[in-house]
Amino acid sequence: MPVRDSSFLGCFIATQASRERGHPPGLGGNEKEEVINAVSALLNTRSPFSLSVCSQLTRRTVLDYGLPDFLHLSPLSREASYQLARAVRETIDAHEKRLVVDTIDVQLPRPSREIFRVVVTGSIRTRRGDLERVSFPIEVQ
Repeated sequence: MPVRDSSFLGCFIATQASRERGHPPGLGGNEKEEVINAVSALLNTRSPFSLSVCSQLTRRTVLDYGLPDFLHLSPLSREASYQLARAVRETIDAHEKRLVVDTIDVQLPRPSREIFRVVVTGSIRTRRGDLERVSFPIEVQ
């Protein structure tokens, strides 16, 4: 199985490679795996805007792609984990339309300020229009 670049620009390269192989963009692979990889790349990319700015935006765009900076949040605080979960949900809702999020669980204690583990539970919209239930962990750095 070929290794795919999970960076923001890597998704454009993967789309071009799919076209060259004769597959429409996004086809030819496991939909669940594609969404999980996209969410992982999204959450491991930092938005240039702060948590407070992103939470006040009425519409998110590619200019604020990624998770806002969270280093100021305490790794042991339950309130900080709620803020982080809200930011993760808003980020996924804005940038990954194939995933309908039910719950976001930020696991405490975080190993450090720079790292946390999140469990995303929800449904993936398949190409056929069905909803497939999923729950997966992501390590965010």
